[in-house]
Amino acid sequence: MTVLIDLNQLQEQLRSHLQARQLWQNGDLLTLLAHGEAHAIFRLGVERLVRVAINTPNQRFGGDVGQLTAFEWTILRYLKGAGLSHELLGAQLEPSADFPYTYLITNYIPGEPLSYSRSHLRQCAETLARLHRLLLQPGYGQVQPLSPPLKQVIHPLTLFFQESQDYAQPYLEFSEADSDIVEMLKAVLAKAEARLAAESLLSEYPHQCLVQRPHLRKLGSGAKAGLPGGLGMG
Repeated sequence: MTVLIDLNQLQEQLRSHLQARQLWQNGDLLTLLAHGEAHAIFRLGVERLVRVAINTPNQRFGGDVGQLTAFEWTILRYLKGAGLSHELLGAQLEPSADFPYTYLITNYIPGEPLSYSRSHLRQCAETLARLHRLLLQPGYGQVQPLSPPLKQVIHPLTLFFQESQDYAQPYLEFSEADSDIVEMLKAVLAKAEARLAAESLLSEYPHQCLVQRPHLRKLGSGAKAGLPGGLGMG
């Protein structure tokens, strides 16, 4: 279930929390960089990001926001030194009395909006290829011992289709929705549903969710790609 958040209030709560924990440096600015349904991302000073988990729209975490942050914390520790992700600088994995959210603090990587041009898509593909080859490199071969353990999705196509429906439904029911966009969404969902029969081909290879898309270090932390979402690695 998605909970509406007052972003201005959230920013003030975070500012007070960081000051109380001496994570705030004199002269630092705290500005909202981006937000989606799952996260609000703030830029702290010049070199840091604070990624606050505010909702869990996907079903892999059962509505538990803390699980989402713990998952990302685990993955960033695993990817340390691989040159594929942000650097983990701090975290709150359990809500506190003065800030009832979980968050990660990472470095800030300058970037540019994802334009879906051939050049950008090529960079994305190269990053994904490096990620998929990572298991072959010394020190990255085992993901089973990671704690908390990685999620395994037994029916990934069904799950992701259901999540896509959940994302689209509010707009489909919106009284002022653009009719062209509504038809486009319905067409995309219909095509996706028609391909669910192929899921049986994945039965021997459970989908293991390795890393969140926002932490891939290619187009940078300022990219539009830095919105919530999962990336699979099987």
